[in-house]
Amino acid sequence: MLVKEIIKIASDMRPGNNFDSETVERWIDEVDAVLQLEVELKKPSEVIRMRPPLWERGKKYFKGERVGVKLSGEWRVFVAGDDVESEISPHEDAENWTEVPYETYVGFPHDRLYYLYVIAMMDYATLEYDKYVNDVAVYNAARDEFAKWWQRTYGYKE
Repeated sequence: MLVKEIIKIASDMRPGNNFDSETVERWIDEVDAVLQLEVELKKPSEVIRMRPPLWERGKKYFKGERVGVKLSGEWRVFVAGDDVESEISPHEDAENWTEVPYETYVGFPHDRLYYLYVIAMMDYATLEYDKYVNDVAVYNAARDEFAKWWQRTYGYKE
């Protein structure tokens, strides 16, 4: 699911929230990493960050490496097509970079767990603990469903 879709759904479900996209994206990135670590049993070095590091001028990037660029307030993600030491921003350098969707690691139909987690965090942060307890229960059910599907489909690596 695209990150902006998660933010929209969570905002629609909790109208009037005052959380900036940076905070919400951080929550999404956290749950993304936890799912990879706890469900798929990846090592920390294997975790694919939903939100990659910012592109830096003159830095050496390797083929397949992901970087982020913030344009007009919107986060965009690019992948290096080859090893590159770019002086030109990835969004202007189509020869060396390809834009990819800014989306979560887990896809449909299990991607609802992202906005469920964001809603829970919004309620926790605004001290709405009764709502938070219910939100976490719904999130945990969605997470458990994903974990069971993952185990049936891929099994755990040893």
